[in-house]
Amino acid sequence: MGKAILVLGASKAGKTTSIRTLDPTKTIVFSPLSKGLPFDGSMKSYKNWNKDTCPTGNIVRTSSSRTIVQWLRHISEKMPQITVCIIDDNTFVMAKELDRRRDEKSYEKFGDIAHDFLELAETANSLRENLNVYVLHHVVEAGDNIISAKTIKASSYGKMIDEKLHGIESQFEIVFLAQKLVDADNNINYKFKTRDANSTCGVPMGMYDEEYIDNDLQAIDTRIRCYYSGDCKEKIEPEIMPKKNK
Repeated sequence: MGKAILVLGASKAGKTTSIRTLDPTKTIVFSPLSKGLPFDGSMKSYKNWNKDTCPTGNIVRTSSSRTIVQWLRHISEKMPQITVCIIDDNTFVMAKELDRRRDEKSYEKFGDIAHDFLELAETANSLRENLNVYVLHHVVEAGDNIISAKTIKASSYGKMIDEKLHGIESQFEIVFLAQKLVDADNNINYKFKTRDANSTCGVPMGMYDEEYIDNDLQAIDTRIRCYYSGDCKEKIEPEIMPKKNK
């Protein structure tokens, strides 16, 4: 089976930009928003899907979790050329569903949202062997590292959703955390973190020795595939971030 991978991070931390290295002929992006992809040439490589005017488009604009699930199953069964699916801004899939049901007074809507996400995660983890799904999701931070420990985890919309899912992260074997790091020359580097004591990111043992990796989804996708197949001929050397001058 393919893998579902969770990529957490704050806004503008490099989650969506990581798509830039993927082959657009083998990739489909699901987006609940109308914004474009933030990298050079994206409008040429990625077109909005439309049944009548652009049936070969590789961006599907939808905020319906159930529609995404239907698409994933269709891609898995009928579109063998697609090997990577991206659910961009997944936080807004939840947010827009909650907004559509804002007039409902009962708490049933929170249970439904949790159920829909669980179905999406289970579907993403049960597709054909060479189809990986990356879920890009925002984070919420708590604590100040002074009075209380700082923690970073996936954002959701209510305690009931968290309780039903036992945390969004629990549905994924692989969880990266997108972060912006400043080097010794005050340049911003966009990285994915593979493990962290104060956040919910983490990868299977031996997948990565390094703490930080480039936000390059093609390299990451290749690494994940060879890890599970056992075909990795060599490990990626750890990248050492230069110390910032005091």
